Amino acid sequence: MLIEVPDEVAARLQEMAEARRITVGEMVDILIIRDHIAAERNRRENAELFRRTEEKAAAEARAKSDLKPSDEGWPPPGSLAELAQLARKANLGALSSKKVDTSARSREILNAEFADYITRNWDK
Repeated sequence: MLIEVPDEVAARLQEMAEARRITVGEMVDILIIRDHIAAERNRRENAELFRRTEEKAAAEARAKSDLKPSDEGWPPPGSLAELAQLARKANLGALSSKKVDTSARSREILNAEFADYITRNWDK
C-alpha cells in the first residue's frame, strides 16, 4: 500500500530511521506504537480521574443524605421531606377534614374527561 506524505515529512522520517539504522517502515511502526502507548496512558489517566470524581460526588451525596431531622440543614432543599415540612407549616391538613382518595378521583377524571379532550384536540 502506498501513502502520499509531504516531502518534509518523508525526509524527516528518513533521517530518523537512518539515525536508528532501521527502515522507514520500522520507524513508522515505532511511532505508531508510541502513539498507542500514549493514548492508552491517557485513557487510563482519564478513567482514574473520572473514577475519583464519581467517588467524590457519591461521598458528597452520601454526606447530604446522612442528614437527620435533628441536623442543621434538614430537610434537604427540594426533597420530599421539605415539601412535607412546608405543608405542615402551612397547616394544609386542617383545610378539610374529609379524606380524599386521590387515585380514585384521578381515575374518575381520566374516564370522564380524557376521551372528550382527545376528540376535541385530535385534529389540532
